[in-house]
Amino acid sequence: MEPNEGTFVLHTENTKKGKINPVHLVDVPGHSRLRPKLEEFLPQAAAIVFVVDALETDKLTAHTKEFIRKQMEKEIEKLRASRSAVSTAVIANDFSIGIEGEVFSFSHCYNKVTVAEASGLTGETVQIQDFIREYIKP
Repeated sequence: MEPNEGTFVLHTENTKKGKINPVHLVDVPGHSRLRPKLEEFLPQAAAIVFVVDALETDKLTAHTKEFIRKQMEKEIEKLRASRSAVSTAVIANDFSIGIEGEVFSFSHCYNKVTVAEASGLTGETVQIQDFIREYIKP
């Protein structure tokens, strides 16, 4: 299991006139064994696209993107709470996430956080491509 890299033109730009600049993307699978690989690429990253795989979005039990966002905020808050219980000497190299004394929200982040829906199955990736182009300037 290794990260996948590629440089290509975004599909949303295939019909544009003039010079089209390709983007370089790296897909680092979410397996914990690959976490150090992610840390290698972060200093070079202009943006991060975090994908939550949800195969059954067409079912009635599927969750909205707002629900998933709230669940992710709750999970990050749990991590913050468990880290605050650990000695500061143990986590001296870590950084704080969010605003101390407040429940975590993505709105506390320095960087812009956008939640979007996409489907590799249907090819509906326009929102992701727009996000990428917003941060990777030609």
